[in-house]
Amino acid sequence: MSEEITKDLEELEKLLEISQRDNVKKILLGGIELTKKKMTEENKTIEEEKKKETKPIETIELEKKPKLRFVNITSYSYTQDTSAVTVYVKLPGIGKLNKKNITSEFKSNRVLLLIVDFNGKNHKLALPNLSKPIDGNGSSLKIKRNRIELILKKTSKEHWQQLRFKKNPYKNLGDEKDKDEDPQAGMMNLMKKMYQEGDDETKRMIAESWTKSREEKMKEGLN
Repeated sequence: MSEEITKDLEELEKLLEISQRDNVKKILLGGIELTKKKMTEENKTIEEEKKKETKPIETIELEKKPKLRFVNITSYSYTQDTSAVTVYVKLPGIGKLNKKNITSEFKSNRVLLLIVDFNGKNHKLALPNLSKPIDGNGSSLKIKRNRIELILKKTSKEHWQQLRFKKNPYKNLGDEKDKDEDPQAGMMNLMKKMYQEGDDETKRMIAESWTKSREEKMKEGLN
């Protein structure tokens, strides 16, 4: 088609050169302008088609794929020795799943396990804020017949008291004087914070607890 347009343009330009009448020249100039516009549009279409043809297949497939939804895995257990912590995820029949559908990521302070299309669902185990740092490169994943094992390589031989780090709920509550207060005082500060930020039901429960505690202390004083 572009070859025919080119020939039309050449013919119109030749006619313009030999034309003697002004009205004919105007008609020919209009035809030339329209032909050039048509040629530009066609060239643009051809370029767009070429870009589509050269686009990587992987990119096209990725753009068409919808975002996956994952079900959180909340049940797991773990053991440890001096070199590693092993997390066990019980999944009957997981060994039959294509190994490419199972992936894991190990960072110094977190672990992520993704399982795609197992028993009709996608599954995710996220373990952020690990109790202690791990060697991500030295950690690994093992797939057994009915479970998955995540081997977290320790960076030190010390014993882990827990798998994930849990922030002390009494820390940074109140002013600097709270640092020297006993645990009971810390609990009271936490209760006050909960009362101030809680909804009506929470406030009612805390108020009832305070009232009951006060009454018990008064009874002890009378005795």
